[in-house]
Amino acid sequence: MPVAWLDFSSEQRDLVLDALAEPKDKGTLDELGFGTVRDSIANRLFPAISTIQTRAKYLLFVPWILKAVADGSTSASRLRREAESRERALISALIEGVSPNERGLIGRESKETLQRMPSSVYWGSLRQLKIFRGESSLAEYFREIESLREAKGKRYAGLQSDEEERQTEVHLAWDPALPENKAIVEGKANFKLSSDEALYLAEKFLQLPTVPGQPGLLQWLAQEVEAGMFASATCPWDLLAAYGDAMPHALRRDLEHAWNFALCVQGCNTAYYYFLLTQRGDEVGGCTTELEKWANALASRATQLQVWHQDIDGFWSWVAEVNPNLHRDKPFINFWLSQLAASGFRLNGNSWLLKSDLKRRITQREWELKTDLARLSNAAPLKRWEAVDGARVMNFRWDQAKQILTDIHQGVARKEAANA
Repeated sequence: MPVAWLDFSSEQRDLVLDALAEPKDKGTLDELGFGTVRDSIANRLFPAISTIQTRAKYLLFVPWILKAVADGSTSASRLRREAESRERALISALIEGVSPNERGLIGRESKETLQRMPSSVYWGSLRQLKIFRGESSLAEYFREIESLREAKGKRYAGLQSDEEERQTEVHLAWDPALPENKAIVEGKANFKLSSDEALYLAEKFLQLPTVPGQPGLLQWLAQEVEAGMFASATCPWDLLAAYGDAMPHALRRDLEHAWNFALCVQGCNTAYYYFLLTQRGDEVGGCTTELEKWANALASRATQLQVWHQDIDGFWSWVAEVNPNLHRDKPFINFWLSQLAASGFRLNGNSWLLKSDLKRRITQREWELKTDLARLSNAAPLKRWEAVDGARVMNFRWDQAKQILTDIHQGVARKEAANA
């Protein structure tokens, strides 16, 4: 289905492309429209990181390649193709320079058939981190290189002032503190950050804006916590047990909000799968097992969830600090949470699934989101559906953030080891 670009900003275009490029893991699909809240929480916890990013060094590889293309003599009509050619060469250099088991190499399998280059994957983050200081989309960046060359030509011909040329260059400004390109040696490259590169990226993450007066989780992890201390955490709220009162109160509250929301909506998505299976006449044993596991996890946290739900407006105010435009999604989410709260967050068996209002509201929600593609309302999409038993719990880009932070910490450690 083609995507029609209307009056969207460059940042909005990047977000849409990220969404289209995300791996379609059946366990993490946003079937019932929780994604807006999920992404708002993820943007608060781990800004400038997306679900399709892999390693920290791409935040340097990409500007090095794009700067080299801009500074070279490639004709304007071939700038993007030249950048793509260099990015494909980077794939080959990384394949030569890293272990076959090392994770995060974009294009390792697809190589020449890779559709989305690292530059596209990381462009939004380069802007957020102010490594690229302009406001352009990636496509606009290549067009502006051509404009800059034309401006310089006019300047040499005496047809343009210094100020006019300077204004043109502003749109293409890379951070002057960007480390020197030492990426590829003898046709090989790797993901190891030098100490200077790691310190540079750490500083960029530390400079990201946070909610006024409050620390950010990403910044705290980058500055205060060694990589080995969080490497075993499978979800960000695992950090609560690991650090306790050593973690700032505001960050503990952030993780409590994220944990509670993720745990609650996991059950809603799994209940949706249960209704699909029963309506199609499929075996529901696996899904029932997943619901039982979820209900046990819910019950183990029932006391905290009751306290949280008593001040659910506080949760919505917290999310609104990042994204105030959640009016469409709040009613259904509040309905689902009220269903859980009515039982004290302790669900006995699966009898709660038989409440007539529950399936009706989930069916209505799906129809509002998908209309003719809604499976509970239309036989054809239900027949095409590839069955799953349950939904994975959201982790708000933790896997990506953990890897990128680990890369940075390991690079910083190299300097510390050299100075020891």
